[in-house]
Amino acid sequence: MKTVLMTITIFHKKAGGGPKFVHNIIGANPLNYHYTILSCNQFFKNQSLMISGNNSIIYLDKVFARFKKFIISPTSFLHLLSSKINIVHINEYPNFIGDIALFYGIIMRYPIILTPHGTLIEKKTKSVTRDAFRHVHDLLLKPLYTRFIDLWISTSKYEKKSIQNFLNNSKNARILPITLGVEKTGSSSDADRIIFIKKYGLEGKFIVSYIGRLNERKGIDFLLQAISSTKNEIKNLILLIVGPDDGYLGEINRKISILKIEDYVKILGFLEHKSGVNAAYGCSNVLAFPSNFENFGLVFVEAAINKVPIITSAKFTDIFDKNDVFFFHYGDVNKMIEHIKFIWQFPEVAKEKALKYYNKIMKMESWLQIKAKYERIYTKLISQSNFKCN
Repeated sequence: MKTVLMTITIFHKKAGGGPKFVHNIIGANPLNYHYTILSCNQFFKNQSLMISGNNSIIYLDKVFARFKKFIISPTSFLHLLSSKINIVHINEYPNFIGDIALFYGIIMRYPIILTPHGTLIEKKTKSVTRDAFRHVHDLLLKPLYTRFIDLWISTSKYEKKSIQNFLNNSKNARILPITLGVEKTGSSSDADRIIFIKKYGLEGKFIVSYIGRLNERKGIDFLLQAISSTKNEIKNLILLIVGPDDGYLGEINRKISILKIEDYVKILGFLEHKSGVNAAYGCSNVLAFPSNFENFGLVFVEAAINKVPIITSAKFTDIFDKNDVFFFHYGDVNKMIEHIKFIWQFPEVAKEKALKYYNKIMKMESWLQIKAKYERIYTKLISQSNFKCN
C-alpha cells in the first residue's frame, strides 16, 4: 500500500477548513493509501489525536518562538526519511511546514500536489497583515512552488482564479477543481440538544450562534453590535460563541464590556466532542456568520445539515447562492439586524428556507466520494500515465 505525505499547519479537526479536510480524508474508508501527516501542535498540545491503521504523524518543533516559526527536529527528520513516501500533498500556502514537504518532494522526486484551501485568497483580504518575514519568504520560494507543484487543487471557482493569478496565468499549470465533502450524518440528536441546553442554561432563549474560529476577519465585532442593538427588542436573546481562539478572544471580551452585553453573550470556546458542536448547531435559532471571506465554508454545510437558518456576508464560496441564506454585505450591521429580527418574527419562513438549503446540501458528494477522487489522482500522478485535468 502506497503512502501520502500530507501537511497541515495544525492537525486538529476543529481548527479550520484545512485541518477538517485532512481529518476527513484520512478518516474516510476505504484506506487505499496510508497517510503520514506533517504538522505542528502549538495550539493543541494536550489533545489526543486518533490516527487509524498505519497512518502516522510527525510533529515539528517550535523555534524562533517570537516569530512563531517551526522547524523539523533531527528525530522527526529521521522519521520522515524512514517513511516510504510515494506522493506529497501540501495543504495551505504559504507555511513553513509546506516548505519542508516541498523541498523533501523535490529532492526525492515525488509528485507534489498543493490545495491552498483559500490561503491565496486570504492573503488579499485587507484584514490579513503580511509581515516582512512572510514577504521575503514569498519572494524567495514562490518560483519553487510555481515550478515544482505537479497539480493544484481548487475548492471553489474563485480559488481557481486566485491560483491562475498566482501562477501568472501559466498555460502549463494544472489546476483541478474538487469541492469538499459533506458529512451527511452530522445532525444533532434530541437528547444531545436537551443536555446541551440544560448544561449552558439556554432554556427559552432565542439563540443566535457564531460557530467557528475566533478571528478578526470573521466579523464577530459586527455581530456584537447587532446583539447590542436588538437585546431590548428580542425577548430572551442570547449570542452563543463556539470555537477555538485564533488570537482574537481578548478583543471580543473587550468589546462585550464596552457594549455592556455580558448578560447576552455566552462564549463556550472550543468544544472537544463532536456531539457538543452538533448540539450547538441544533439548538440554534439562527447561525450568524458575518465573515468577509470564506473559500468553501464548511460551517454552512454543518448548519444546513442541522436545518438552521443562516445569516452571512461570506463571499467567494460556491456552497450557496444568495437565495439559500439571509445575505448581507460585510460590515452592514443594519442589514444583519434586519435579518435577525425577521427570523425572530417569522421562524416558519426561515425554517422553510433552511430546509430547502438542507435538501440542496444533501445532494453534494460525501467525504468518502471526495477521498476516492483524491486517491485516483494520487494513483495517476504516481504512475504519470496520461494524467489529464478536466
